[in-house]
Amino acid sequence: MKTAKSIFVSLFILITSLPALAGPRTFVSGFGDDANPGTYASPMRTLAAALLVTDADGEVIVLDSADYDRVTIFQSVSIIASPGVYAGINVTSDDAIFINNGAKIVLRGLTLNGNGTAGRGIYMGSGGVLHVEDCVISGFGDGISVLASTSTQTFIKDSFLRGNDTGIAISTGRASIDHVRAENNRIGMRTDTGTTTTVRNSVASGNSTGFLAFTRPGDSVATLILEACTAANNDTGITESFSAAVISNCTVTGNTTVGVAGLGGFVYSRQNSTVINNGTNVSASITPLSGT
Repeated sequence: MKTAKSIFVSLFILITSLPALAGPRTFVSGFGDDANPGTYASPMRTLAAALLVTDADGEVIVLDSADYDRVTIFQSVSIIASPGVYAGINVTSDDAIFINNGAKIVLRGLTLNGNGTAGRGIYMGSGGVLHVEDCVISGFGDGISVLASTSTQTFIKDSFLRGNDTGIAISTGRASIDHVRAENNRIGMRTDTGTTTTVRNSVASGNSTGFLAFTRPGDSVATLILEACTAANNDTGITESFSAAVISNCTVTGNTTVGVAGLGGFVYSRQNSTVINNGTNVSASITPLSGT
C-alpha cells in the first residue's frame, strides 16, 4: 500500500516529465533552461524552444540581458525584450531571425549582430505584417529584408541600422518607416520594384547611398516618399533609379557626390526642403508637387 508521500513523489515525477503545454505568454532568460515550462518563475533559455510552447498570436518575453540563439519564426507571435534588457542575437553566418511563416510578427527591443556575415538580421520570407520596434541591427548583408508577398505590410520605428551592406531592403509590399537611423551602411534604406515605402522623421548618414528607390527597367515602379527626413554626409543622399521619389520638408546636406540624384525616373518635391553644401546639390529633373 502506497503512502501519501510516495503518491506525492509519483505525481511530481509524472507532472515534471510531461512536455510543456502551449500558452499565450512564455518567458526566456539567460539563467533559464529549455526543460523548464517557460513561466516567469521557471523561464526557458532559447527563443526557439519558447516558440514551441507559445500559442499563435502569443508573446515571448525576454527577462534579462544575455545572448540568445538565432530563431526561425513559423507563427504569428511577438518577441519582446523588457525595457533596459540587452536581448542579443549574435551570428557569424545565416540569418539571425528568419520568418518562415507568420501572419503578424512583432519584434521589440532586440539587438542583432551579424559580425560581418552576408546573412540578414531580420528576413521576412513569408508572412503578412511585420513590426520592428526599438531594435539595433548591425553587421549583416541586409539589416532588415522583406521579400514575402505583394500584400505584405512592414512597419519599422525607433530603430538603428549600422554597418550593414543594406540597412533596410523592402522588396515586396508596402512599408512605413518612422524615427529610424541608418548609419555607415552601403545603402541606408532601399525600396525596390513595385513597392511603396514611406519614411518619416528618419536619418541616413555616413552611407554610400542614403535613400534609394530602385526599379528594374520594364517592371512596376518603386515609390519612395520622404517626409521630414535627413540625408547627410553620405556619398549620395537620395537616389531614384527608374523610380519615383517624393521629397517634402527634408534636409539634404554634406553629401560628397550628389544630394538628390535622378536616374531615369521622377523626383517630386513640395519645394520646402533644404538642399545645400553637397558636391552637386541636384542632378535630377524636379517636378514641383502642390496640393494638400
